[in-house]
Amino acid sequence: MAKIDCIKVNADYEMVLFHGKSGPPFMSEALEFLAFYLQDLPVHTTKEYGQEFLSHVTEVSGRVPKIVRHGQPLNWWGPLTNLAREKWLNSKLTSFQLALTHGWTEGKILSRNEVLALTIDQETLVKDPHGMSGKGLIILRPGVPIVVPQALQGNLIVEPLLKRKFDFSTFVFPDGNQITYQNLVDEKFQYRGTLFSSPDNLSETSLSFYQDVPKEQWKKYRDALNVIRQEVGHTEYGFSVDSFVHDVNGNNRIHILSEVNARRTMGLIAFEMMKLTRRGKKTALTLKKPYFEDHLLLSPSKSLFEIYLSFS
Repeated sequence: MAKIDCIKVNADYEMVLFHGKSGPPFMSEALEFLAFYLQDLPVHTTKEYGQEFLSHVTEVSGRVPKIVRHGQPLNWWGPLTNLAREKWLNSKLTSFQLALTHGWTEGKILSRNEVLALTIDQETLVKDPHGMSGKGLIILRPGVPIVVPQALQGNLIVEPLLKRKFDFSTFVFPDGNQITYQNLVDEKFQYRGTLFSSPDNLSETSLSFYQDVPKEQWKKYRDALNVIRQEVGHTEYGFSVDSFVHDVNGNNRIHILSEVNARRTMGLIAFEMMKLTRRGKKTALTLKKPYFEDHLLLSPSKSLFEIYLSFS
């Protein structure tokens, strides 16, 4: 076996895993610079980085970034070592079927033609089970003609559209330890950031909305999380369990399982950056704009989007 002497930030992990092809270079380049801050191996890339940015990385992290154009890279975002198991773990169908089995959700798995034949009496969400979070979503509404792109074939997840209020995740490390944090999403449920309320409390009790959710809901969540941990088992890179709080007739309820991501996540990056910087009580990693006034810009110029780490 060849010696691993560098890493590749394969942010196109899901495209390779489910579609068997690499994504365009910009997909990985949009995130690969984060590895400079967090680990010591050279980063395998074709992108050029200016000295001003590389010096900034050193100032923030204490590490000297190294770049290579050739080598035997280790995949840093997702392993791609056991494709059958990784497909099963990362498929939204797996998460949805698990949630259905345990009564944590409502909905169905339907074909595209079955979706087109539905009678819609409430707002309904249709998901591509192999798409990235927030991608391939269709919202169906009563009285509006159903349109499903031809590209969405195979099994689709169909469930009621809930009134989401707060998104959060629990990341389970390979050693069994876990952390819980709030996620910031846009109106299409696409990731926009992660918020840690305290570096010293990494449980669900640190969430800003913890007190707004009934205790029995949190007990149900913790019990379900133990079930999910048993079902998933050990994973090479750890895994996140994505959940959210939603409104039901004025009452806050936890939707226990949106999906499992058995790979590196932006929430994990936020945690690692918080440990690295240790600056302020609250820490947020966000896209496009800082969450707090005191902030660091992590991304280089001409990035796909700016990534900030901010503190309060």
